[in-house]
Amino acid sequence: SLPPADVSDLVVSYVEVQCGGRVLFEEFSRRSLQALPQLSTSDLVKLASAFSRAPHKPKAFLMEVGPEIFPHLNNGLPAAELTALAEAYSRWPRHIPAAFIFGMADALIEDEGRLAGEMTGAQ
Repeated sequence: SLPPADVSDLVVSYVEVQCGGRVLFEEFSRRSLQALPQLSTSDLVKLASAFSRAPHKPKAFLMEVGPEIFPHLNNGLPAAELTALAEAYSRWPRHIPAAFIFGMADALIEDEGRLAGEMTGAQ
């Protein structure tokens, strides 16, 4: 059995090479959703980002995993993770939950100085 933390890395790998069929991605989704309580916030962000680019049912996964991610938005996530989440959910603008929009706005307002420093330092 695959450790829960390795699930996100495996999903990312398959998405990056754009291989695997619907059944494989349904299994990835099922295992990822089962492992949610054991995954770190960074792993949740990796999964959301990867599934948003997956060839099969990415929106369904994002809507299911969202409630697990949204409470962590104002916990000092790095700028790169906030950006990855914004990109992931921006692919379905009509389906973005209000909790995500408000959480992202709060994170950007509360951490403006820290995020600005991270973005400036990265350039």
